Amino acid sequence: MGYNVKPTEFKQFAELCYMLERYGKVQVKDIQGFEYPKNYYSATFESAGQRFKLFMNCYCPCLAFGVAREEGISFIQNAALKSLIDSYYPLIYVMHPSELSMDIRQSHIAQFSSYGRAAMRSWLPLTIGEAMFSWFFD
Repeated sequence: MGYNVKPTEFKQFAELCYMLERYGKVQVKDIQGFEYPKNYYSATFESAGQRFKLFMNCYCPCLAFGVAREEGISFIQNAALKSLIDSYYPLIYVMHPSELSMDIRQSHIAQFSSYGRAAMRSWLPLTIGEAMFSWFFD
């Protein structure tokens, strides 16, 4: 990541969502593209009467499943969808809830550009998930 990085293509995210629907794994209810200042795309799915979301970081090919709550995103695992995504989109990484709940460490922050580090100091996400899928990334 760097300063003034352009978002990845929304088209690929939408195609992935509809591929999951074609395989009968989910019903796509809604897909949202990039909206400043958040750093992710999202899709709302329904499967077996349950609603959940798929999030994709706009700046790197990382996905996560979760449920949006008032206090933020509660990340969940979906092994069946992860397996399908891994088969058809090998360059996209589906993050596990245990990774996303890890605390941010100085070694993680050091991987960002100087602009990114300065932004993170003022923004202060507490976990990897909060940094990867933030409603306020500026």
